Amino acid sequence: MNNVSLDTMEKPKEKSHEELIAKAKKLKGYADRGIGGEKDNAKRMLQEFLEKNNIDISEISPENHDRIFALNNEEEILVITNVILSINPYAKIEREEFDIKCILDKEDFDEVKTKYQHFISLWIVEKRMMSTLFFTKHEKHFRPDEYAWNKFRDGKKEKNPAFQEREEEEIEVEVIAEQIEKGKKKFKDLTEKQKSEQKIKEFNDNRMNDMLRLMLNSHYTRKHKK
Repeated sequence: MNNVSLDTMEKPKEKSHEELIAKAKKLKGYADRGIGGEKDNAKRMLQEFLEKNNIDISEISPENHDRIFALNNEEEILVITNVILSINPYAKIEREEFDIKCILDKEDFDEVKTKYQHFISLWIVEKRMMSTLFFTKHEKHFRPDEYAWNKFRDGKKEKNPAFQEREEEEIEVEVIAEQIEKGKKKFKDLTEKQKSEQKIKEFNDNRMNDMLRLMLNSHYTRKHKK
């Protein structure tokens, strides 16, 4: 008879976390419904099984699965509701003002928290982008016309500081645009040699600006990661 190496023998397949949870729930059922010694024995077996497989009791106890999410506005409620249903389409969601309550096990709860944090951040950024696009597209309708400027109002006619600052920024942009146009016109009058030298200078200037931004970003990253 040939000797069989232990290395060649098939190792027992490890049970998945879901299978372990299913068995733990079955043991808990025995512990909850048992009578007398049978109930005590089931409780002991359950406790040993949970400790051996590093399972938290909250993962198999429905009474520990009530989750409450305290939110600030309708938008946050909209995002978290969609997140919850994407992870557990069977979840029964209750709402009281800005509080959302539902039953989730530990795995679903952890996933909801992570996914919500990700998408609420995206929501804020993309909402701000949409707002910017909206006001840019309809900009002319949000600028005061001549009648608005000249309409009589009590008090001093002083422009809103934010509006004044925006106007000054727009004037600066217009000045820069005019300088660029003048530069383009002047560039057309240069000789080929001068054009080549000008392009090299612009390339070097741009490269230095890029390096400066990179250095500043690196400094910022190092400073704020400490």
